[in-house]
Amino acid sequence: MKKRPCVLVVDSGIGGLSLIYNCRDIGCDFVFVMDNAFCPYGEKSPEVVIDRIKSICEQQCELNKISAIVLACNTATSVAIEEIRKTFSVPIIGMEPPLKSAISDGKKNIIVMSTPITNKFSKVIKRYENNSNIKLASFGDLARKIEQNYFHLSDLKQFIKSGFSDEDINKCDALVLGCSHFQYVEKQLREIFGEDIAIYHSEQGVKKRLIEILGQKIQSGNAKIAIVQTLNDANLLTIAKDILCGQSNQT
Repeated sequence: MKKRPCVLVVDSGIGGLSLIYNCRDIGCDFVFVMDNAFCPYGEKSPEVVIDRIKSICEQQCELNKISAIVLACNTATSVAIEEIRKTFSVPIIGMEPPLKSAISDGKKNIIVMSTPITNKFSKVIKRYENNSNIKLASFGDLARKIEQNYFHLSDLKQFIKSGFSDEDINKCDALVLGCSHFQYVEKQLREIFGEDIAIYHSEQGVKKRLIEILGQKIQSGNAKIAIVQTLNDANLLTIAKDILCGQSNQT
């Protein structure tokens, strides 16, 4: 029997786990490197992020037969994907805020939530700003707070709300998430903006691309998932189990 393809997923924290959970049925195995020693990437310089991603990918490609690499982090994608594609021969998939989807759906007042380093997405925004009113909202410490308060995310509601003006909350008809961590506070975002707010994240596009790349290599069966931490943290492993088991023990 042929060996199932193995996909390397890299993130600075727990964001990439949701992607793996949603891709667990496509017929491949995963190695997830949680670079929590350098979490969050959004607070690091581009040079540091590029060096970290290169080092992680080199190490895992030596240890495993990797069929594709996913940078499950908007920050890593925005600053490192070009260099990573130059360095490695396997397909590299990144995550970008799905502004195009929001525009295609006719949304007119869009807020892109980002980390400070992913403000580079302003280049992406310029492509579409003639079609809609698009605003960039930067949340410097939110990714870290999500990991620290994962089982009590309701405690973050006021912190998140303080990042928006009253006008933002009243006018916005779509939120585009520019960090893989932010999807875990979707409930709080809906409490702030209303249940009908459209929320867009990148996972669906990544899953579709993985299926296209792996093609005939895909095999049936449950995905084997190996988690590698760069800093041992029992609490994060508990969170990882919660996410990968599809549970929701958040309050």
